[in-house]
Amino acid sequence: MYRIAFATSRDYALLIPSEREFVLFAQTRGISIQPAVWNDPDIKWESFDAVVIRSCWDYYLHAEEFTAWLDSLDSKNITLWNPSGQIRRNMHKFYLRELSFAGYPVVPTIWLEQGEDADIASILDSRGWNRAVIKPAVSAGAHETHLVQLLDTDRAEQIVRRLLPHSSVLVQKYIDEINDPGEWSLVFFNNRYSHAVLKRPASGDFRVQVHHGGSTTAGLPPRAVLNTAQSIIDLAGSDILYARVDGVLSENRFQLMELELIEPELFLDTSPHAFENFASALLERLNRDTGT
Repeated sequence: MYRIAFATSRDYALLIPSEREFVLFAQTRGISIQPAVWNDPDIKWESFDAVVIRSCWDYYLHAEEFTAWLDSLDSKNITLWNPSGQIRRNMHKFYLRELSFAGYPVVPTIWLEQGEDADIASILDSRGWNRAVIKPAVSAGAHETHLVQLLDTDRAEQIVRRLLPHSSVLVQKYIDEINDPGEWSLVFFNNRYSHAVLKRPASGDFRVQVHHGGSTTAGLPPRAVLNTAQSIIDLAGSDILYARVDGVLSENRFQLMELELIEPELFLDTSPHAFENFASALLERLNRDTGT
């Protein structure tokens, strides 16, 4: 039986409920999965056939330590999914700028470098944005993510002045369709589409995460959404075990908000095929990358 470590964080040491169920399912496919806290010094990572990064949802709070952990796995030639190079690139949200330059439809964004001076009022006014979302370039789970309005630029300036000395910052146009019909999350395994969910914020909020009151429902994405998401996945390359493409359908096109390659929730409990798709992808990788 293959042995895989699902790397997680201390707050989710036993994994999230849907992935605990997947662990039991994977045993029926010849895969033994053990949760392992990524910064636990007692874990013998080399004892596993592979390490899969899952609920490491505190990585952005310990970015240097996290990248040092990736380095240590690389130094021991430990099989890691997704690969460490992809993870490092995905940690900094300016990867979206590269996708935008390559012609992919990214939500309209202003990219502010760390230490830069920025006049948010002028930025919003010049682009005709009544509302925008401000977020650090290294973050997750809507950490330090703020909705600001052109009518309250003093607050926006305070947020940017606080963030920029320590981080690069994204200022993104707020897309009204996030509220209705919602934000799409499409899950891929080994570059193949598996399933999707539609996420909506709670009334009066803008954040779609469940811990902020958002809701998640299974959905069938429109063909245009799926085609665009697939083209983004194809660009990412063939080394990706899993990926989640997040975006919103607006102005008759799918606009990318995130390409999640580090530790996205995979919404395994929203599709009757998700467990089998994920297990099959793991077996394909194990057979290929471990040479067995």
